[in-house]
Amino acid sequence: MILPYSMTINVKKILVPLDASENSLRGLDYAVDLAQKYNAEITGFNVLPNMLEMFRDSPPYTEKAQKDAENMMTEARKRTTEKNVKFQDKIVRGSTGKELVKFAEENNFDLITIGSRGIGSAKEAFLGSVSNYVSHKSNVPVLIVK
Repeated sequence: MILPYSMTINVKKILVPLDASENSLRGLDYAVDLAQKYNAEITGFNVLPNMLEMFRDSPPYTEKAQKDAENMMTEARKRTTEKNVKFQDKIVRGSTGKELVKFAEENNFDLITIGSRGIGSAKEAFLGSVSNYVSHKSNVPVLIVK
């Protein structure tokens, strides 16, 4: 298809949600390829889920979740560094989809590259609950990687 106008894509900031699933790492790999092509920067993003109030300060949960997120970001930094791509990370607490959309829009990302399914227990027919939410709610373009 030939478009009647010249369309240019300018991707400088890519947001990649990471949850240690294979799909999120495939999303990172796609983002790395795009970052190399467009000389873009990647931000790895992880959301630690809100806990019920009575469990919120439970040291085993909070320490393990934080450590797992940090380890995941270390792996992502290694993958991006090997390809000479700038990488930074952000770990927040909250509702995954909502925090992701909010962060992407507030920080003027050009693209969200997300795995089609994560490690969550909710299994939807075609898309994971977070990728489905983000694709419908985000004003930032979304690339869903299978």
